[in-house]
Amino acid sequence: SPRLVRLEPTVGANALFVDEEELAALGGDVDALARRFRLVCVKRGRERATAYLDGVMQERTPPERATGMHAFGGGDAFAGALLASLLLGRDVGDALERACAAGARTIAGT
Repeated sequence: SPRLVRLEPTVGANALFVDEEELAALGGDVDALARRFRLVCVKRGRERATAYLDGVMQERTPPERATGMHAFGGGDAFAGALLASLLLGRDVGDALERACAAGARTIAGT
């Protein structure tokens, strides 16, 4: 089992992006994390992503399956697109859909 990670260094943060392995290292309780952070996003590889914003959960799959050989930058593109979309006033479902697409495009190299 993964070693549990302490959350004290995140004091003051209001967003948390994790993959499934990182979620497990944080204890695996998404509901507890969603009470602590305004935005929690769980990236589930190339399959899908789940976001919790102010207690509302949305899940999306990439519109096209990422087929690239590497994932370098995919998570950064995902996070940037999600945050930018939310700042532009899009709802969490639309923002998550755009984030999935951005991550997939980055992995595909397009």
